[in-house]
Amino acid sequence: MQHWIAYWLGMDDPAGPVYLFYSGFLGGVPVLAAVVLFARHRNCHVHGCWRIGRHLITGTPYVVCRHHDPDGPVTFARVRERHRLHLGKQPGHG
Repeated sequence: MQHWIAYWLGMDDPAGPVYLFYSGFLGGVPVLAAVVLFARHRNCHVHGCWRIGRHLITGTPYVVCRHHDPDGPVTFARVRERHRLHLGKQPGHG
């Protein structure tokens, strides 16, 4: 059991257990921290929501997930309706 723990912590090499500990076990800490910080930076701005935010709220710096989008979820019918409204506003169409 002790050998497994030493192997997992990166301290099983007799040439330099302290070096292996810092480069092996502690080397993964910055990678894990980067993943957590990336997820925290990109998540929905609604308090307590851990979904990834992809929808900008017009006029604000906030980014929300599909669930909290004020316009509702993006569906094919909604895209088709917005496209028809956009074509109706252009000169020469309509």
